[in-house]
Amino acid sequence: MFNHIKFDKIVAIGTISMFLMSCSVCKIDTKLQVESANITEKSSNQAHIYTDIVINAPISKVWATLRDFNKMPNWSSTLKGLSGDISNGGKVVVKFDLGNGQVVDFPRSPLIYEEGTLFGWAGETRLAGITDNHQYRVEAISKCQTRFIQTEEFTGTNPTITPIALAKRSIERYKTFNKELKKEVEKK
Repeated sequence: MFNHIKFDKIVAIGTISMFLMSCSVCKIDTKLQVESANITEKSSNQAHIYTDIVINAPISKVWATLRDFNKMPNWSSTLKGLSGDISNGGKVVVKFDLGNGQVVDFPRSPLIYEEGTLFGWAGETRLAGITDNHQYRVEAISKCQTRFIQTEEFTGTNPTITPIALAKRSIERYKTFNKELKKEVEKK
């Protein structure tokens, strides 16, 4: 009887050890650059914005927060959500706070959408002659860290603003959104 109990304990301890080994602890890489942002003027009528931020959470958690457009107004001061056909090629209305508390609806079509990876849109803006190509993307760094990337490309000509001036006016709002997303995901 003693041997039987001892055997059960050994099996139980071995099972627990194997379980703990399979649940390896994910370590945060603190050497990663937390965020970056830049604007590239590709030509006099084309400017590209790149921003990213490292979020200490699995990609699934970042995507779930980013994709919950109903809760987005609770944590984002800039992007207030999307409504409509949230699928690749769908028609959506994007809600932005322009910085003065005024939320404006921007119809966007077609939506660029890949479940678990990215969403965005491309097309005419409200500024005559200027088109955009805006994307929000998540990339796994490890099991517990995700890089969130937000890009924009403005192209065209407008008598009141150039693509580079529009990019310079927009980049701080993109960085704000990135930081707010990081804060929201990491608090959960």
